[in-house]
Amino acid sequence: MINCVWSEESLSADNRSWYAIATLVNNALDLAEVGFVHRNGFKQMPNDADGAVVIIHGEHQATQVQPVIDHINRMRWSVVIVIGDEGARFPVDRLQGGRRKVWVQMPVPGRHDWVDRRLICSYPHDCQSYLKLVGPQERDLNWSFAGQVNHQWRRECVQVLRGMTNGYLFESPTFWNGIPRENYYRVMLRSKVVACPAGSCTPDTIRVAEALEAGCVPIVEDRWPPFYPQGSKVKTGYWKYVLGEDPPFPLIYDWREFPGMLAQEIAKWPVNAVRLSNWWSEYKAKWPRFLKEDIDAVR
Repeated sequence: MINCVWSEESLSADNRSWYAIATLVNNALDLAEVGFVHRNGFKQMPNDADGAVVIIHGEHQATQVQPVIDHINRMRWSVVIVIGDEGARFPVDRLQGGRRKVWVQMPVPGRHDWVDRRLICSYPHDCQSYLKLVGPQERDLNWSFAGQVNHQWRRECVQVLRGMTNGYLFESPTFWNGIPRENYYRVMLRSKVVACPAGSCTPDTIRVAEALEAGCVPIVEDRWPPFYPQGSKVKTGYWKYVLGEDPPFPLIYDWREFPGMLAQEIAKWPVNAVRLSNWWSEYKAKWPRFLKEDIDAVR
């Protein structure tokens, strides 16, 4: 059994964190051909443990860098996974070491080029439960977007959507404060296409993974937000950087192009949705394999 340390510590009875951004990591832990004992922080690590998978919440633990690194450096080997740090506050470069693999969620080109695995954002842990609860719906909406409008590029997106028909638009006042979650996923299951403008600090958002999980075609922003952390010279091509391949979903650089792109995707429906669904299943299946490969490589 492999130790898996949730370094931030958790209030959950199973010692794990269930943030929206942690689902794909949790799935990889559950599906890898390795058994894990989840530890609620380093305080639960056995004294004779020589290594572990370590989960760091980068944003929350950006003020605890040295203690976290000291704990990791005491181990002979480690696979370190940094999640939830869309602002790139945690100094991941300080994690470089010998028998160690490092994964980073929402990585920054030019800053995280050296890491072993790059992760997209995830869907919430209850997403699949809600999708199952709602059940299949008639895809009677061509498009939808429900989310907060908190920066210029989202305002540009919403300005275009307000003038469109046969869709659904809901502008949330704040994050996680929109329509009831069951209704949110019902809208997705009714939608052929989901507009996915950039998040506050990265082109990625949980909406991309939610849309893929719901069988929709996400039209995804691929521009660098102007408020993104400084240090990256790359201004486009985020999704190819993270995925390691050309993205299978359509990318958008100017929301005025959305009506034309939407028409193209509707014309290809449902073949495009089936192709994306197959790719998404294969993409998710990679992470348990990657996890075992990396553990085997450093142990």
